[in-house]
Amino acid sequence: MQHGAGPQSGLVVSSHKRDGFIIVNAEGELDYRSASALRRGLTTAWAAPGISALVLDLSAVAFCDSVGLSELISALRHSRDTGLPLRVVGVQGTVLRILTITGLHESFDIYDDLDAALGRPGASGGPGPGGESRAAQQAADRHTRRDSPPAVAEWRSLPPDPGDLIPAT
Repeated sequence: MQHGAGPQSGLVVSSHKRDGFIIVNAEGELDYRSASALRRGLTTAWAAPGISALVLDLSAVAFCDSVGLSELISALRHSRDTGLPLRVVGVQGTVLRILTITGLHESFDIYDDLDAALGRPGASGGPGPGGESRAAQQAADRHTRRDSPPAVAEWRSLPPDPGDLIPAT
């Protein structure tokens, strides 16, 4: 199944089942124009019957802004609320940097590749002690060494839902 608002949305989301997992692939830029495409794709994937976990492949995502980050946080919240694990693969570039700077790399189960996320024997790059991949651990180590405030490097819980911060009118 494929979701997206065409070439102007900047993001194409597709999904398929494999070995009891549903794999959601995102390709393009995850920003304020395209976040709804990811939301639709994930909503469809969460509703799939008989799955043991959802794997979100971000290896083809070239950019992520704060609205895209908000969608990722919403997916993590949904995962925790429903008890259906969310595994994230292919985190690199801007996405890795944003997750590292915010400390959220420790909240997501991040894997280096799809085989590791699917738990295939011989796969490398599974989550480390905090759930993050080796790439995320290395990025976190680089970030922590840069005189970052301890509150950012030590953040263990999810930030407030952005919708809760907007006053009702």
